[in-house]
Amino acid sequence: MNSPQAIPALDAGIFSRYISATNKAACEKANLKECKGNGTSLAFKSWILFSNPKKDDIESMKALDTDRSRQGVTGTNIFSSSPPWRTPKPSDEQLFVSAKRLIKRVWPAYGVILDALQPRMSLTDKNDTFESSSDPKLFGQILYRFDSHDRCKAAEIIVHETAHHYLYAHFAKFASEARSIKWDELYYSAIRGQDRPLVGILHGVFAQKQMLLFADKLKESGEISGSKMIQDRFQKRFVCDLDSLKSAKEFKSKRSIPFLTSIIPIIPELGTLIADIEN
Repeated sequence: MNSPQAIPALDAGIFSRYISATNKAACEKANLKECKGNGTSLAFKSWILFSNPKKDDIESMKALDTDRSRQGVTGTNIFSSSPPWRTPKPSDEQLFVSAKRLIKRVWPAYGVILDALQPRMSLTDKNDTFESSSDPKLFGQILYRFDSHDRCKAAEIIVHETAHHYLYAHFAKFASEARSIKWDELYYSAIRGQDRPLVGILHGVFAQKQMLLFADKLKESGEISGSKMIQDRFQKRFVCDLDSLKSAKEFKSKRSIPFLTSIIPIIPELGTLIADIEN
């Protein structure tokens, strides 16, 4: 199927589980050996899984995470000053609030996800490589250039980057299943226009899927121009990237079945892969 299928409600509780490992007991319960009970989060589980960082890097990121918690930049603050690029203007805050309200109005189920994540914005400048990005080490934080003050565009970015954070949490929850996959294999990414590691292809497909579902919600609510903007930009790329994901050699091996079982409920387009492997 070429268009994104409707999906069951995403599990907003995954975020609270993702950030709950703030003491040694919680970390042990989460089987997170790298956590030493100093305020770190399960974000490191995703980061360590894919980046293979050195011990000093891990300790420095733990210190930053603890410092961010102490400064109160986690939680409900709209804007984060870490890392600092430029100071937000009142118009930036108005746009962010308006965009979140739009998402909640047209897609209440995704509004629940936003309430659970409480995303914060860090404003980059026009020289930043990417229009927007997210980092599992800075959980809940969205880096965005804010070079457009269109409400639908800002809402699209929030939906997009929140999807990445959701997938970070998913990888943390299913880390043992994810470790069976060789994520560094390269495949063509239509959204990037170049080859990208398999984990990036998966992230791209999941994020584009949420944006296209958001476009459907916009259309249903009468926001025709905003819906068309998203559809025109991502529909063909989603189809191409989904094909790349389905063709991945790693997803044709029996060792991938546990991870595929975990991901198919939120990307049902991959539902045929397990049957193909077993046959």
